Amino acid sequence: MKKIQTMQELLAYMVGKDLPDELKATAKDKIKAVQECNDGGASAHLVIARTKEEAAEVEKEFKISSYNPEVNEFFKAGNGEWWWHRVYVFSDDGSGLIYFERTPLLS
Repeated sequence: MKKIQTMQELLAYMVGKDLPDELKATAKDKIKAVQECNDGGASAHLVIARTKEEAAEVEKEFKISSYNPEVNEFFKAGNGEWWWHRVYVFSDDGSGLIYFERTPLLS
C-alpha cells in the first residue's frame, strides 16, 4: 500500500501501473483536496488498492470499517473494471483518507 499526499507522489505511483484512465483522472483531481488538507496541518492521504493484500493493509492502518464514509460511490472504467471510491474524514482538522478500491480485488 502506498500512501500518497502530493501530486508528484501520485504521478510517480502511476508510472508503469496498469490503471484505467478514469481512475487516473479522478485520482489527479482528488489529490488536490489531500494537499490542501495537509497544507492546513491535517494528515490526509490518497490510497489506491488493487489487491486483497493492499485492502487489508488499508484496514489495518486506518481501520476504515469503523467509519462511515462521507462519499461512497462506484464507477465503471472504460476497460470494464469497477472501482469503489470512498472518502473518510477522521477529525475536524481535515485528516482523512480518499480511498479507491478495485472491485473485485485481485488476489
